Amino acid sequence: MAAQRWFAGLPVAEERRMDRDDEELLREFAHSIWTEGLISYAVVSVCLACVIAASTVSLTSGWLGPVVLGVTSGALRYVPQRRFFALRVLFGLRKDIVEPMLMICRSDDMTLEVLAHSHVIWRRNGLPLERPMVAHATATAMVPDQAKYAANFVRPHDAHEGILIHQRALSEDELTELDSYAPRPSIAVIVLAVVGLLGAIATFAIAAAGRIPTMLPPFAFAVIGAWAGRSAWRAHRARKRIAADLEAGFVVIVRASEAGELGPPEEVLPYSNTLWTQNGETPEWRKQFRAKA
Repeated sequence: MAAQRWFAGLPVAEERRMDRDDEELLREFAHSIWTEGLISYAVVSVCLACVIAASTVSLTSGWLGPVVLGVTSGALRYVPQRRFFALRVLFGLRKDIVEPMLMICRSDDMTLEVLAHSHVIWRRNGLPLERPMVAHATATAMVPDQAKYAANFVRPHDAHEGILIHQRALSEDELTELDSYAPRPSIAVIVLAVVGLLGAIATFAIAAAGRIPTMLPPFAFAVIGAWAGRSAWRAHRARKRIAADLEAGFVVIVRASEAGELGPPEEVLPYSNTLWTQNGETPEWRKQFRAKA
């Protein structure tokens, strides 16, 4: 797919390799991020292990369990003070060291230099950031030349005076992008929702019969089932919302007429009424929708 890449809503204008001084700084930066990230994940893992142990002890050792749980809860208050980085960022930094490429993104008043693999912002307007930030990455289909030509063939709308309309077919790249916004619910997520629900029911019955000493298993199954069920339902609703637009495969071009002059064209998906392009440009929601670059 011929695509325009975006980082933090800014278009990628060029790519370049880091110079040698920056490569050395990148190694030091990556080491500090890895250290901080691993410590943060280790703290959370220890706290979760303590919570699990406390929930088990609480039913078998009287007062000892609540004491341990109280101590663990106090320790959890320090978790928000830690900084967490997605594993994709940590592994991306390793690739950045091997291939130290920068994506240069520009707008009228800002220039961002973004690490190609981890998407960490390296510099903003030529200056390093005080705290590491990860740029939201997206990719959108290029606006085809057909859009500009089709906008010249609008005709008056029968029901709305001063509004002119036309339509054009979406390109294959645009259809691919539209399809990516609402993928069909994953079979794995659906199976996980069913397993979570059945597991919660089964383990609750076993715990109620006194055959396991804690309610943690049914709680864990219920959380997993609820999360997976919610994800599947949201994916289904999103897919249903754009299904008619995908099947139609076109956009409606709308232009307002004032004092005999045509306003800038806007392209709208016909069934969801979602803005697709504005005056031949990609609207903000498509630049920011989700990380698919």
